[in-house]
Amino acid sequence: MPDASLVFEDPDPQAAGTHVLVIGVSAYDHLLGGREERPELADGMQQLKSAASSARAVADWFLSEFFNAGKPLRSLALLLSEAAPAPFPHARVGAAVTPPAATIGNVTDAVDYWLTRASTNPENMVIFFFAGHGVSTSDPLLFLQDFGRRVQDRYAGSINLNDFVVAMRTKTPGRQLFLIDSCRTIAKTSLALAGAHRGVALVSPTDVAGTGQSLALQSVHHATTEFAPAFGERAGVSLFTDALLRAFRGGGAQAHIAWKIGTSGLEQALGAYVARAAAGHGVTQLPERSRGSFFEISAPTKIEIPLHVSFDQEDAWGDVHQLEARCGAGVSASWTSDPLQPIIEWSCVVPHREHRVAAVFRQGAAYSHSPEIVMVAPPETVCELKIQSGAGG
Repeated sequence: MPDASLVFEDPDPQAAGTHVLVIGVSAYDHLLGGREERPELADGMQQLKSAASSARAVADWFLSEFFNAGKPLRSLALLLSEAAPAPFPHARVGAAVTPPAATIGNVTDAVDYWLTRASTNPENMVIFFFAGHGVSTSDPLLFLQDFGRRVQDRYAGSINLNDFVVAMRTKTPGRQLFLIDSCRTIAKTSLALAGAHRGVALVSPTDVAGTGQSLALQSVHHATTEFAPAFGERAGVSLFTDALLRAFRGGGAQAHIAWKIGTSGLEQALGAYVARAAAGHGVTQLPERSRGSFFEISAPTKIEIPLHVSFDQEDAWGDVHQLEARCGAGVSASWTSDPLQPIIEWSCVVPHREHRVAAVFRQGAAYSHSPEIVMVAPPETVCELKIQSGAGG
């Protein structure tokens, strides 16, 4: 029986490479608003807006932009639970098909196929991405579409993340990256599990004693700290996924590996981007990493870095006309003031290079500025311009 979740497979799947499994769960059958909702077990949990969109965006990035010369993309599998299931179109997948729903049965099958494909070579890298509801218990659980389906064991529709990761470490793929975009809150649902062992491991550990097989290098990146919520946009991707894609596009690049994306660079970029985005929404969200092995993930085709520009005299923003970040002979980014949309910080994305940053004030303004040289480097650069008092002419 073919793998229904497989949307892309390289013509040479046996060669060393990267195998990706992406899961996004926005529609839950038995949570509030579900087609068979059960309020007594939902604990206030509702349908999600951004989880499936985030999974689609991540899958699209891997197919469109992922590059690793030694471990190119060999396969990508996708499972989506959406209120209105739709095809996943991409030039590399041929005829667009609708991914299977992320139920425990479908996810179990997908993991079996994914791990079988990835176990052909110890040099392979596997990447597991999950977006959906999650809770913290004695073990962290990730809820799939049919969480709550079984009356006698509501947690049969959830993944026991610890069991899954521990078992995966004994498997053949030598490098393993886990990206978990979910809440880790303590709710009544999770408090009822204190000290209990629930959820499905998906994989059984292998006894590697005496085989000569090394345990895999693992890096697990959570959207938020333990016992804390994670946030998403009502339309679009989550804060974590947005940060993840920007990190992959250069923010996670590290100098000592020739500006490739490494797991520690990814951690730094996620921390910077998510915290800033969350603060902009008036909430707190801090990503967390566990099982922190270091390995290379990918090499961005170009490195683009957020640049955040402020003034040492905040009142000067009322008189500024234009800001510009210039790299070499060209302008990387510019901004012109709009009285209807005042700001006290200008943020842009520019190449990883030295920039000449300049503020131009209105004729007769009480402030002026001499251009400053700023080295823009990953994961982000924060620059406070030194504004001079006195008319700029």
